[in-house]
Amino acid sequence: EVCTAGVWCMITRVQVGSYWSDTVTGTGFADILNEMGGRFNDAVLVVDRAAGGLGVLSELQLRWEYPQLYRMKEFGARPIWGGPMGWETHTRSMSTILAALRADLALNTLRIADPRLVEELMAFRFTEEVHTMVGPQPAAFAERVWAAAIANWVMRAADEQVPEEKLDPFDMSRVGFFGYDK
Repeated sequence: EVCTAGVWCMITRVQVGSYWSDTVTGTGFADILNEMGGRFNDAVLVVDRAAGGLGVLSELQLRWEYPQLYRMKEFGARPIWGGPMGWETHTRSMSTILAALRADLALNTLRIADPRLVEELMAFRFTEEVHTMVGPQPAAFAERVWAAAIANWVMRAADEQVPEEKLDPFDMSRVGFFGYDK
């Protein structure tokens, strides 16, 4: 199983860190997420409940008592916080979050520092029905794209819930990949 993490500033939408491994175990990934989150002021951790995600969530909650685990109340037109721990991936959420990522990439509202994520995004083909990679890539190749799509969706939810006066005064909305202006 592939474990992927991206660290994003929810206000400026800047990627500040990333992690990818195809050898780490669920328990080891929980340890890594706990350390990464702690380095960023107990950042909100959004863990996908699919595959080994429930075990990772359990470790973070019970062993590490991590203070800020994302809870997904429902999935629909508007993202809402407050339900069961973790992100639930299903057909509807996958197509919706990928469409949102595609739109935000087109608007250049994300600043991405990870060159491998940029490569995956460039190879990823967004379509109406099926989202695929171009070329003979391993199945795990798109994991960074999925993690970025989930993070983007959660940042969109935060945008709706943060009062305007608490937003960062530095406008990063015109900054693209690697900090180059549009």
